[in-house]
Amino acid sequence: PLFALSLLRCSDMAMLFELHSKDYEILERNVRQSKLVVNTFKLDGFTGLSEELDNSNYKDYNKVVLIDPSYEMKSDFSTIPRILEGVSQTNSDACYIIWCKLVSLFEFRIDLFLF
Repeated sequence: PLFALSLLRCSDMAMLFELHSKDYEILERNVRQSKLVVNTFKLDGFTGLSEELDNSNYKDYNKVVLIDPSYEMKSDFSTIPRILEGVSQTNSDACYIIWCKLVSLFEFRIDLFLF
């Protein structure tokens, strides 16, 4: 997240999701000093993404969505295309980036993301 925040402009806003309590505390501590608009959510990003993207408070912001799934759960491979298909219908102007670890690349099927 700190790398992504370093690329934001002052007029940008970040929404960061983290489900795990310990990691959320670290995330909060790391972004607390930021001068940017940073909203953190202690919940699964797959759950919160659609709801937050559709929030009218964010309609004036350019949206770039970086998804960094754990890939610990094999269901992430099928969840990502389903989530993206849903959010892209209401937020077609957003840019969606999926962080894909090289270890997981061999299990990753790009054809699932072409819709």
